[in-house]
Amino acid sequence: MDQLEIFSRLALSFGLGLMIGIERGWRTRTMEEGTRAFGARTFALIGLFGGLIGLTASLTHEAVIPVGIGVFVSLVAVVYFVSIQ
Repeated sequence: MDQLEIFSRLALSFGLGLMIGIERGWRTRTMEEGTRAFGARTFALIGLFGGLIGLTASLTHEAVIPVGIGVFVSLVAVVYFVSIQ
């Protein structure tokens, strides 16, 4: 896998996450400012993280996928618990 293919896959995952975030932001634009949970940046980063996990799994071993999902869920839980305090 050459560098151009790696970059294009990561750009695709980032772009798809960004498009989902923009659509969700557009749909929830009438809500109050502090009530929306995730926006375009968050979905773009989630998409990029998913792309990195997929890329790492394709270059190493498929066992990376559950580990990546576990790391993601742990980060979301930490952010949630910090935000409610």
